[in-house]
Amino acid sequence: MPISDTSTIIRKSNSGATPGGWNDARLERDHIEQELEYGRKQLMEEEAKSYKDYNRRLKAAEIRQKLKRRRTKRAEDEQKAMEAAKSFAMPIHRKGQVPPKKLVSL
Repeated sequence: MPISDTSTIIRKSNSGATPGGWNDARLERDHIEQELEYGRKQLMEEEAKSYKDYNRRLKAAEIRQKLKRRRTKRAEDEQKAMEAAKSFAMPIHRKGQVPPKKLVSL
């Protein structure tokens, strides 16, 4: 662990120094404050990660929905094209009319 990393190291403050040693109450309070600060920092990091994860999941859901719509639209367009091709290829016969006979070459 590098020395510059102060997230887990307990810093001693000189505000409670007495000629006989450290003021235990002040040292304990400083320690608790540092733990709270570290906890807040961890909580903020977790919230940032969860926010990023939420946005990533939301975008993935939107992409899936767009892809599904595109597939459905493509299938509908293909179906319409097939129906149009069938109606164009089939001759229209009205009631009572006989379809013309095909010419056969000998």
